[in-house]
Amino acid sequence: MKNILFTFIAVLVFQFGSNAQSSEYKHTFTLNAGASVVGSFVNVLDGLNLDDLSTERAIDGITNLRGQFTGNTTPVLSFSYDYGLKDWFSVGVSGAYQHLEGNIQSISYTREADDTSVRITSANFDIDRVNISARALFHYGTKARLDMYSGFRLGISNWGTVIDASDEVFEEDLKTSNISGLFPAIQFIPFALRGYVTENIGINFETGIGPPQWISVGINCRL
Repeated sequence: MKNILFTFIAVLVFQFGSNAQSSEYKHTFTLNAGASVVGSFVNVLDGLNLDDLSTERAIDGITNLRGQFTGNTTPVLSFSYDYGLKDWFSVGVSGAYQHLEGNIQSISYTREADDTSVRITSANFDIDRVNISARALFHYGTKARLDMYSGFRLGISNWGTVIDASDEVFEEDLKTSNISGLFPAIQFIPFALRGYVTENIGINFETGIGPPQWISVGINCRL
């Protein structure tokens, strides 16, 4: 197996050479739209009954959440700038934004602190997530109009949450939970590519493990 893997890598290196992003173009601007794990989760729950859903980790102190849930999300909109230090290596910055909203009707849950059962009519959620990151990319297998890369992001995500509940107790329980504030955000980029349809304008495809998105597509410009 090791010999087969080594031979495969050697063939790739021989075919594509050691070049990566073109040294002629050091500046790359990218605008993407993508999907996040939390956004996909909201879309999956849309229209479902939350039957005995345990949210101890997602919302501190609230368990056995029940109710009829409806939700909606925008795509993750992101912008990035990358500067090529070497043919095979670039550094950059990126920003991303996503809006999530949801409504739960006929809510019942258990407050973990005092084991109290709570029942209320409804609650509305509006969440804005902003991510700002620095990133490093390793480029390989690049031809004149093809750039493949992997890398990682290090940054923070700010969750801004507005809750409108028909019961003040539930609203206070959520306000003391961990669905608002600043959180570290680390993402690994397993595979991505840029294909240029003109000398300077291209299309972009990127995968990610970690926030702000797990997959995205968009356009990019190199200068």
